[in-house]
Amino acid sequence: MARSSILDPFCRPSRFFPGLARSTAAVCILAPGMVWASTWQFTEISDQIGVTFEYQIEHPHFDTRDAMTGGLAAADINGNGLIDLYIPQGNLANGLLLENQGDGTFSEVSETWGLTVGQGPNIASYATGAAFADLTGNGFPDLVLPGVRGFGLRLYLNNGSEFIEATRDWGLFLELQEQFSVTFADVNGNGRLDLAAAHWNEFEGGQGGYLWLNQGDQLVDVSDDWGLTPVFAEEDFTFTPNFADLNGNGWPDLMIAADFGTSQYFLNQDGEGYLLATTEVISDENGMGAAVADFNNNGHPDWFVTSIYHELPEFPVGNSGNRLYVNDGHGQFADLTETAGVRDGDWGWGACAADFNLNGHLDLFMVNGWSQVNPNFSSAAARLYVNQGDGSFIEQAVELGAGDTGEGRGVVCFDFDRDGDIDIFIQNNRGPGRVYRNNASELGRNWLGIRLRGDAPNTAGVGAVITVKAGDLEQVRQMQIPNHYLSTSPPELLFGLDTEETIDQVRVAWPDGQIDEYNAMPINQWVDLHQSPDDQIFYSRFQTIAP
Repeated sequence: MARSSILDPFCRPSRFFPGLARSTAAVCILAPGMVWASTWQFTEISDQIGVTFEYQIEHPHFDTRDAMTGGLAAADINGNGLIDLYIPQGNLANGLLLENQGDGTFSEVSETWGLTVGQGPNIASYATGAAFADLTGNGFPDLVLPGVRGFGLRLYLNNGSEFIEATRDWGLFLELQEQFSVTFADVNGNGRLDLAAAHWNEFEGGQGGYLWLNQGDQLVDVSDDWGLTPVFAEEDFTFTPNFADLNGNGWPDLMIAADFGTSQYFLNQDGEGYLLATTEVISDENGMGAAVADFNNNGHPDWFVTSIYHELPEFPVGNSGNRLYVNDGHGQFADLTETAGVRDGDWGWGACAADFNLNGHLDLFMVNGWSQVNPNFSSAAARLYVNQGDGSFIEQAVELGAGDTGEGRGVVCFDFDRDGDIDIFIQNNRGPGRVYRNNASELGRNWLGIRLRGDAPNTAGVGAVITVKAGDLEQVRQMQIPNHYLSTSPPELLFGLDTEETIDQVRVAWPDGQIDEYNAMPINQWVDLHQSPDDQIFYSRFQTIAP
């Protein structure tokens, strides 16, 4: 049965970043004399955040797998409502744990948090990327690091003030040679977040380690029993797994973007296994990164896969570019890449979906670059496909100031300064990272940011379905830990409302079947929605609203 609440809408300036001029963007009614920004743009502010980061690799042998690495992860590690970062730096330096200071800068706190991670058991082993998820149910996201050449999967548990390594205690293998992206969802309905992993093992398929069930204090590999290992038994070129409920039956399905024409997707069989559902529609030739989101606002998550686009007849690699697979709501996809206009992304890697301009339609950002075989791919600009709301996108990265030309690999997208728009953090392979700040909230468009506070152990409400109705806009999103490529963004959602000044209803369908409804939700702020009104796990700087 639905629970409902009626809240009086109110307007007030942001209290999170009082020192930033942009904090005025979180005002519902324009104050006298205040002027909105006239144009939408991104500004590169890497030198202003207080910490620089650079991904470098050096050891006796450098090959293809090293050129493909470089990720990062974002999450609120201490429960204060601000999003922090973990950034691997290859094998020349320890990874960086960056704590958001709430003033537009970050501080490096790795030693304070007991997290000094560099090389693995040998000089050639190192972390390739990173991912955060609350595996213990204590309300704080834990850290998983995938790596290559013996680094394996590393697990670090977060107690709110310190990370403690628990790799062996939780049963993860250290010996698996190549680990790429990881992501999380509750695949069997027991409330705990389970782990999916990809490998790109260079013809060393069939090793298992694709799906690990969370037993509360152990992760158990069930790849064989759940039907995943046989699919990749002969060759394993998996890169980027993602979870989402594709057919609306309440169970998270699994999509895996993979190289050399091996991208696959699987439908969840009521929490007991996965059934391969891939058809000839899934035709990307070199699937690498991915973004899973509802791009046409029909209530069903779609699947964007990055790949390689070129017009070089002498270059013997698939050249047909990215794919946008649009979901019919029954777990079947149609390839609408050409209609959407998102095919040409150069040599693509990480991608994220977000409503960057707050007009109520999800856009796409992707990084690219590859200098190993042809200089044509080494300095292409990143792509920002702006959703036109009619099934098509227009690419505007350079025009809008986000055309990064590094060799992008990982990317995370989140509202780091809590001003109501989504910013971009890029990890480049063998080069400095980049941070692009978005000013869309200064355009006068309205928005609502939502975090869920679910009952333990699924404390972030991963798998919940949130519907926001505001005038003519109706948006349906699933709460995910989005995996882009070697990188994960935090489980939170920012809804652009365009010029709508009133939210008619917010509906949360929790993974356990509980339905909460909120009427007349206040706009232009981040809110925490708690599954249990008496929940005392979390400290938050956001307004807490209970149904």
